Amino acid sequence: MKRLILFAHFDPEHRIRPYICHHLEGLHALGGEIHFISNSSLPISELDKIRPLVLHASVRENQGFDFSMWQAALKAVSLGDWDELLLTNSSIAGPFRPLQILFDRMAGQTCDFWGLTEHQFPTPHIQSYFMVFRKSALSSKAFQDFWTSVLPYRNKDGTIFAYEIGITLYLRDQGLTGRAAFQVQELQRNFLNDLIFKRKVCRWLLKRRNPSIYYPDLLIRAGMPYVKMEVLLKNPYNLRLSMVRKCIQARGYDLANCD
Repeated sequence: MKRLILFAHFDPEHRIRPYICHHLEGLHALGGEIHFISNSSLPISELDKIRPLVLHASVRENQGFDFSMWQAALKAVSLGDWDELLLTNSSIAGPFRPLQILFDRMAGQTCDFWGLTEHQFPTPHIQSYFMVFRKSALSSKAFQDFWTSVLPYRNKDGTIFAYEIGITLYLRDQGLTGRAAFQVQELQRNFLNDLIFKRKVCRWLLKRRNPSIYYPDLLIRAGMPYVKMEVLLKNPYNLRLSMVRKCIQARGYDLANCD
């Protein structure tokens, strides 16, 4: 397996924080060639923190979001040389367990690309903070055409609609199949007797909330290896963070990494 891993990074204080190093350690243990791309003005002292973990580290002008960073890195490689491409970014903390466990499970799923969660609003799409593309996707004209179309949007919502939602819709329209590793239906079966879960699912279905942010504790209990940093730093849905932190700490992760 020749795996290319592209890590998109941004930090407003131009730092590589401990949770980023831990994330890269987890990716390094998975195996593959890691390319680190940052839209922050990182000094050499910060880049030195990750040099043992990545093959390439580059700093670029803060123009565009993750998809522009990934696009820039993809221009420097030949997709035909790789069996698998993993796109991820600095918006998540973890992993809380070896990633090989997740990849072994997904190896049994028939699909061209996959991610961790699927958002249903405004239309079903794989969330882009962690996406894996197999050889069948990498060799397709649709995948290559998508990346030539990426523009450096200044607006985050525009990027989400055009590219996070757009890549799933476009690839599926072109006949490629994608799936999420952690689906609402599976959580319903796993936590059928969990009243808190059932209440959350009903509210989520009604309000179309972001699954990766709305019930992170239940995802972690189901084997999700990450939590969105937005949950820990902003908690937009006013969750009981004590439950989330308890789930994370139970898996041996040091939350001091996220400070």
